[in-house]
Amino acid sequence: MKKTTLTVLALAVLLTGCAKSADSAAAANADVQMRVQDGYIQYYNGTDWENLIATAELKGDPGEKGDKGDKGDQGEPGEKGERGATGPKGAKGDKGDKGEKGDKGDKGDPGTNGADGLNGANGKDGTNGKDGRDGINGKDGASAIPGITQEFICTVGNYYSMNAMDDECGYIQIGAAKNVLFNQRRTVSNSSGNPQQISVLMNEDGQFSVTTVAESGWQFVKWSDGQTNPSRTVTYTDNTSLCAYFEPVTPLISWNSITPLSSGSVAELSHPYSASEPWLDILYIGDMWIDSQSLLGGGIYVDKGENDQLGKYISVKHSTTTTIRYGGLAVYPSRDLNTYIDGRVLSLALYAQSGQCADLRIQVLVDGVVVDPETVLPALSTVDWLYAKGEAPRPTPTPTPYIAEPEPTEVPTPEPTPEPTPNIPEPEPTEAPPTDGPQPAPEEESARQRSHQAKPTAAFKFSPIRNLQAVFSNSAKNAR
Repeated sequence: MKKTTLTVLALAVLLTGCAKSADSAAAANADVQMRVQDGYIQYYNGTDWENLIATAELKGDPGEKGDKGDKGDQGEPGEKGERGATGPKGAKGDKGDKGEKGDKGDKGDPGTNGADGLNGANGKDGTNGKDGRDGINGKDGASAIPGITQEFICTVGNYYSMNAMDDECGYIQIGAAKNVLFNQRRTVSNSSGNPQQISVLMNEDGQFSVTTVAESGWQFVKWSDGQTNPSRTVTYTDNTSLCAYFEPVTPLISWNSITPLSSGSVAELSHPYSASEPWLDILYIGDMWIDSQSLLGGGIYVDKGENDQLGKYISVKHSTTTTIRYGGLAVYPSRDLNTYIDGRVLSLALYAQSGQCADLRIQVLVDGVVVDPETVLPALSTVDWLYAKGEAPRPTPTPTPYIAEPEPTEVPTPEPTPEPTPNIPEPEPTEAPPTDGPQPAPEEESARQRSHQAKPTAAFKFSPIRNLQAVFSNSAKNAR
């Protein structure tokens, strides 16, 4: 390597000397500055460095391989390196061979006697057994099973409906059971064969576990006694009637649930929904008094209130996400009005206008946010019984005709019919025995006979009064 470098430099000097031979004497005597940089032999012309020739052009052929040098002395040991990172977990080793059985241990010393236990509590008096039910189809009733004293009924139902089992919202699964008997005769199943009602017979030591399962589109709410876990254990002291309540995920509501109630009524959309006035009004018009309406579907009462938009209103929950406010109410639903039972609103008492029309105001909320009712209900344009605003026919009042009461008709008094005088033969005169008392005078005897003959005439005087009463009674019936 050193030889090659010297040769290159010598050649560079030679070439430089040749290149500068024609220069002036002063230039010839000047020092020549040269360097090797960027792959070129460069010389300094007094101002800049100029490339003279590329070093690659001066490179000779590779020399032969030199002899192997002697082995160098061993270097000093380096410093200790840092600890390496933890390696990955090794593969699981093969299972080891089974060890030999150990020697048998010595026999232990006998244990001491334990202390006497506490006296047990006195047992409860047994309850009097109840009479068994009559058997079905000639079979024995529950009394034929020793110890059975209680029947438990478990059902499922729609939380928003009074007829809870009308909807196939869920079913019942029975788990572990102890000292019970399942009464198959009172089991009710849905169309899929899953039980909606079960009957369980048990005594005081009985218990069973039950789980209620929601059908598609439904969600479990709670049991009728307030428990919110769908799985539970039923014992003898629990309620003998339990219902698992479910609510729909999608509300079961329809415009057809609020059609006009009477045959002579019509309805129109008197106020459509808008973003600035987020509710709609349905005006019911009829030829008779209108003051009540139904709800859009089954639901559970949430709360009540009053504001400038809705007037008096109530909030009814119709699904897991949908709540509807019903406004324009005259009064709130109550038990006294028979419009509210166990959290379920049966009907709405509306404010009647002029006796023949009433407004039902509706506002729909989804997850607590007011939305257009047509997002959860069909478009109002598809409701065939609902008129557009101002197009519903108004009834024309019909005056009630005046019907005068008829004058009573005088009934002629019938002439009395003389009664025939019976032909009674006169008795033969007999000689009266002598008496000591006084005999009636002939004038007194004639007076008694006249009094006896006048009695039929006095009784006949009441007949015209009864006839007159009958006339007035008939006249009153005709007037009605």
